[in-house]
Amino acid sequence: ANDLVETTDEQKFTCSHPQDRGGHIVYKCKGYDAQGVWEGDRRYNEFWKLREKLELRWPGIPFPLLPPKNAMKKALGNKDLKFINERRFYLERFLKKMAGFGFIIDSPEFMAFSRPNGDVNRALDTLSKPLIPDVVERMRVALKIEDHMYNPLQKDKLDLTCKQFQHFAKQILPILQEMQKTISYYM
Repeated sequence: ANDLVETTDEQKFTCSHPQDRGGHIVYKCKGYDAQGVWEGDRRYNEFWKLREKLELRWPGIPFPLLPPKNAMKKALGNKDLKFINERRFYLERFLKKMAGFGFIIDSPEFMAFSRPNGDVNRALDTLSKPLIPDVVERMRVALKIEDHMYNPLQKDKLDLTCKQFQHFAKQILPILQEMQKTISYYM
C-alpha cells in the first residue's frame, strides 16, 4: 500500500481529541470491524498491551510499530502538547495500518481492545497464550491455507519452475549488467 494515500479501510480508523482525564491522556479512537463501527477512549498503555497480546497470540505477523513507551515522555513530560500530538499521530497510524489485517481486526484480541466489556486492560488480560496447535489452526484459517494446495506433485512442478527461473536469472543477469553499463556510457 502506498503510504501517501490511505486506503478505504484505513480511512475508517481514527485516533483524535487527546484529553487529560484523571492525570492520564486518553484519545478518542474509532474504527470499523465485522460488527460495524466502534469507538471509545483509549490510553497509550492499552495500545501497548494490545500489541503485546497480538504478538503473543499471532506469532510471525508483522504488526505496525507503536511510538516508544517512555523515551519522549522523559524528555518532554507526558502532558507536553507536542508530545501528545505526536503520540496521537503514531497511535492513529497504528490503527490505520492494522486495517490491512482484517483477520486481526475481527480477532478476540482486537475485539478486547475495540469492544471491551468493561476495562480494556482487564479484557486483554483475560486472553491467555494459545496452545501451538491452536495458533497453527488460527493461522491456517486467517491466511486461507488449504491442505489440498500442498499436493506433492504440484509442489514438485513449482520447485522445477522456480529452479528454471533461477537458472534463467543467473544467465540473464550478466547481460543486463552489460546493457546497463552501455546505456550509462551513452547518457
